[in-house]
Amino acid sequence: MSPPLRALPLALALLACGKGGDDTSSGAPDGEDGEEACAVEPYSPVAGCLVVHALDFDADGRLLDYDSSWYDENGDLISFDARNGEDYTDWIACTRTLAGPGMPASERCVGRATYTYTWTYDASGHLVSRSYDTGSDGTLDKVWTYTTDGDGHAIHEDIDTDADGIADSTVDYTWAEGLLILEAWDYDNDGAIDFTRAWTHEGGQIATEATDKDGDGTIDATVSFTRNADGQPLIRDEDADGDGEADISTSYAYVGCNLESALTTEVDSAPQRDSYRYDSEGRLIGHTADFGDNGEADSVDTWTWSCAGDEAP
Repeated sequence: MSPPLRALPLALALLACGKGGDDTSSGAPDGEDGEEACAVEPYSPVAGCLVVHALDFDADGRLLDYDSSWYDENGDLISFDARNGEDYTDWIACTRTLAGPGMPASERCVGRATYTYTWTYDASGHLVSRSYDTGSDGTLDKVWTYTTDGDGHAIHEDIDTDADGIADSTVDYTWAEGLLILEAWDYDNDGAIDFTRAWTHEGGQIATEATDKDGDGTIDATVSFTRNADGQPLIRDEDADGDGEADISTSYAYVGCNLESALTTEVDSAPQRDSYRYDSEGRLIGHTADFGDNGEADSVDTWTWSCAGDEAP
């Protein structure tokens, strides 16, 4: 995946209901007491929007980093650029073409790095391959090839890291009722599994994640979620060393459908509180990270939205 061409943190935005900022309870299922359930997935708050993100990484009000993301009417990212706050000579700009909704066809970036990604699809619109050309010189440097099921889910991936036509590593994916439940990696394509990650789901949302880091059949790390009636996470516990006890725990608090704050505690580390603000449309406009949970901002993010249908200021 190409890291620069990213959406704003949808993992956060997906926790907003997108109902015009209504302050409604997140606890009642759809239809009870006249309330609508909060949307978790799928939900795209970015369709038809230009979103400008500014990061003040030390909360001193200067030398901000900026990135801008532009989305089409389907919520697909079509362009991205980023500028480093030191002198803004460190920059990257990317553009995408699309083969259809949710189907990127090409991505070209220039600036601090120059490269091109290309995607191909079969007649059903299922992903067949993705390639990477560093330098955008016409010579492929890495190729991913996919086998998909009838629903378009990838069930096998060959990764050719030097584009010589021979797979250097593989990944097998297992799905159940449209949900990914297992990925198994063979790092050197020798037929032996080197890494697995498995998921269980409740109500269409991830309940647990289990990772076997060396493919020996022993679970080395787990993540578990406790969710509210709308499927939004209330608690995320991570056991990073597989000893059966959580090493990192995050608790989430909401106002209506919007995520208000998240408090993360980690063994032998200071707690971190993340706080979020939204506009009247339920769109994320602010994030503050407080390392130590002492009431002082250590990092500040702001987002400015310009979307189709917005009233002129």
